[in-house]
Parts: sequence; structure tokens; C-alpha cells
Amino acid sequence: MPKEETKDLIQFLKPFPESVKKTTLCLRDFIWNLYPGANELIYDNYNALAIGFSLSDKAGDVFCSIAVYSKHVNFGLNRGSEVADPEKKFKGQGSLYRHITINEKKISRKRTLKNY
Repeated sequence: MPKEETKDLIQFLKPFPESVKKTTLCLRDFIWNLYPGANELIYDNYNALAIGFSLSDKAGDVFCSIAVYSKHVNFGLNRGSEVADPEKKFKGQGSLYRHITINEKKISRKRTLKNY
């Protein structure tokens, strides 16, 4: 789905607090600006709203994702374990997937997400 098509995403975000919506949309813009040719895949899962970004329309090709929870938002890399992380900012124990938690305080401090 193209960046401009937000109708479905806005509908999925309705139950979440405003701070979570703001963080999600800011993170989404950040990813779209880096990868304007990506496809956005939205899944309403049991525990979280999942937004994946892929260079194809296949979920298996997702390279990064946003997981929206009631109190925070995670930004994840599907091959995050292969990324150098000397400061250990990424969390996760699996063989590949790693994530960081983004909250409104981090967004509102006007720090760029590139600092994470």
C-alpha cells in the first residue's frame, strides 16, 4: 500500500491512545522516507497491530516492522541480529529478529530516530 493510503491504518489505530498513534505515524513516515518504494503490509494481530515493510508483497520479505501496543511502539529489524549494535540498544533473544522500543518522549525530544 502506498504512503498516501492511510484510511486502513487510521482505522486500525483508532483504539490506541493519541501518544501511540503519533509515535506510530512518525515512525511510519521515517521508514517511508528511507524506503519510498517499499510496500506496507498491515496485520491486526492478537497482541499488537503489525506494520511490515517489504520490497515485494510477501510477508516473508519484510525487512523492518512496526509493532503497535497499547502503551508503546516497537521498531524491529527482521535480520537485526546481523546489525552491529555495540551499545546493545536492540532487544531480542531470537536468532534474527531485534527491536527497539520507541515512545512519545523519544519522539518529542526532537531527536531523530537515526540516533537509535
